[in-house]
Amino acid sequence: MAGAPKDEKKPCAHPSCNCTVEKGKKYCSDYCHDARDTMELSCNCRHPECMAKGVAAGA
Repeated sequence: MAGAPKDEKKPCAHPSCNCTVEKGKKYCSDYCHDARDTMELSCNCRHPECMAKGVAAGA
């Protein structure tokens, strides 16, 4: 199909997470799913996208 983006990704639904998720998914990990109602300053899903943010912020 012309013009349709392939490998469409969107951000993880956890507010503190920087990961992207594949089409059809809402969270990048079980951690983010389980912590969906928890307010966190940083994400602890341990994926590279979130680990890099923690290092840059001095966490």
